[in-house]
Amino acid sequence: PNKHSLAAPSMAALAKPLPPGDELTGPALLGILSADSGPASVFSELLPVEMQQAEMVYQSRVSSLVETSGQRVMNAAEEIKLRLAEAGLPGAVEAGDGSSGLPEVVWERIQSSVTSRGGVDGLREGLNSNERLAQKAEMELREIEDKINEEEGEDMRCRSTWGAQWPTKLSAELNMPMRADVQRYHKLIAEARASDQVLREKLAGSLDKMEILKFSRARLDQMLPSSES
Repeated sequence: PNKHSLAAPSMAALAKPLPPGDELTGPALLGILSADSGPASVFSELLPVEMQQAEMVYQSRVSSLVETSGQRVMNAAEEIKLRLAEAGLPGAVEAGDGSSGLPEVVWERIQSSVTSRGGVDGLREGLNSNERLAQKAEMELREIEDKINEEEGEDMRCRSTWGAQWPTKLSAELNMPMRADVQRYHKLIAEARASDQVLREKLAGSLDKMEILKFSRARLDQMLPSSES
């Protein structure tokens, strides 16, 4: 249809105003009503500014106290670990399940880690065996070096004798990777010997204490004081 034949659109309200309720206009707004005399104020659950500030101060003090206490506990734990280390003790002490004797878990560790491997004598024999193997390896490496030197010397004699009729590459150049491997094995053996020497010194320093591990379970039980004494 023609737009001029259409009726003009009527006005429409976008929002209809409503009168405020009793909670905003009644005496409850002033907080003068009791709990059973009318609706509560919409501001009844809001804290005064003074209380909010006090709560913030309290939370700050609690956080500071917790942080300070936690740091003190950590420092105390580190000090205990340091003292245990100075005394040669582990960071934790096994507790027994009875009134006296060696804890079962400690005895099991002695059995699996010490007794089954030959005890102190087994450790000493292991170090001696390592030294014998190191000596054998050193001897074999020297034999390899002698063979390399011999082969390179023969190569130089052939070059001197045959000249251009000996066109092969210099043995010294061909043997460079092999010589590097030999030197690397010499270094590894030296490092292993140094490590074994540290173990020998520790074993010698604590031999009198480690000899106790040879004792029977009954004898070890008798050596430990009773928790009831």
